[in-house]
Amino acid sequence: MEKNRAADQEKKPLILAVSGVKNSGKTTLIAGLLPRLRAFGWKVATIKHDGHDFEPDVPGTDTYRHRQAGAYGTAIFSGTRLMVIKEAAVTERELFAAFPEADLILLEGLKHSPYPKIEIVREGNSKKIVCDPETLLGIATDRKDTGGFPAGTAVYHLNDWDGIAGAIRAYVEEMQERRRDKQKSRGGEEERVGMLLLMGGKSTRMGTAKAQLLYEGEPFWKRIAGQMAACGPLYLSVAKNSEYTAKENLFVPCRGVIPDEIEAVGPMGGIYSAMRGLEEDAFFVCACDMPLMSRGYIEALLAFWRERSEKEVWDGLMVRNRQGRIYTTAGIYHRRMLPVLEEKIRQGNYRMMAFLRECRVGYLEEESLGEQSRALTNINTVEDYEKLPDPHKG
Repeated sequence: MEKNRAADQEKKPLILAVSGVKNSGKTTLIAGLLPRLRAFGWKVATIKHDGHDFEPDVPGTDTYRHRQAGAYGTAIFSGTRLMVIKEAAVTERELFAAFPEADLILLEGLKHSPYPKIEIVREGNSKKIVCDPETLLGIATDRKDTGGFPAGTAVYHLNDWDGIAGAIRAYVEEMQERRRDKQKSRGGEEERVGMLLLMGGKSTRMGTAKAQLLYEGEPFWKRIAGQMAACGPLYLSVAKNSEYTAKENLFVPCRGVIPDEIEAVGPMGGIYSAMRGLEEDAFFVCACDMPLMSRGYIEALLAFWRERSEKEVWDGLMVRNRQGRIYTTAGIYHRRMLPVLEEKIRQGNYRMMAFLRECRVGYLEEESLGEQSRALTNINTVEDYEKLPDPHKG
């Protein structure tokens, strides 16, 4: 089984985006790259993000008529190909599963996403780069003056399809080699990520235990626990002498209940106790006041965590919004953080950001999560709770 898992991990497609502002030439570049990438012997799939609605079928076809007659989804297939059209909200990550045989998936668009990118900057169309410089594999441009581009970023002529394809090949081969090295060092086994639901908190502003507030007929904590348990082994972090200490009475698939070793230190206490008492390598940590937490959000973070771990070693992964807010209780914490965590607790400094600043933390931009960012809705006050859609309705 472990050998099969290692083979699956090595085969998992690599992801690269071709991004830029509107009408920058993304489709033209991808069309120019595809025959060159196929010449490397690769299977390449493409996924295009459209910021507007689109017509997914050709008027006059049978499947088009099916949809017009009321089908919410249609499919057509032959012995060699298939097409599925479905009315549904989806993220690009969910679409990756449609191409398990691919060596590389090229994304068109998604300029604010965390994926490695070739950004197109065209004369008269783009004044500056719009992507995060840290995600750039290179810039494709027809501009003569490249002085404003980030230092150290490779620059290619917009029509240098061979040069850009060569850079992509070097990147893919490097990533594949890193995957093989990582699998060898771990015996083909992925890092184990547990799910840690923080059940504590004084709920001072709410005036009552937030974990027990109802949303869609369920207490917050139980609703969140169900989403987390679908993504990995679930543990509940509770205060000493908590009413939740008997896991057999929780009626959720809980692997264990972890009482705080140190009381009254906030989220740091729960994370500390989990790292000290459990065997998982890392934990997705979530507070019990986030009732819209979803499996999709968690899986998006886990996928990004595993992708980036092939490039660099991070101690944690957090989501950050445009205003710079960091969601510390909806992120991933690796046990490499434990020495820093212990030192901060010893100092009596229980501020999460003071702790995180001394660790190697990666950040995923909130806007790249699309609809999944709803999971970050935090309920701190009665006013917050009243804004939830039908919070008591089952």
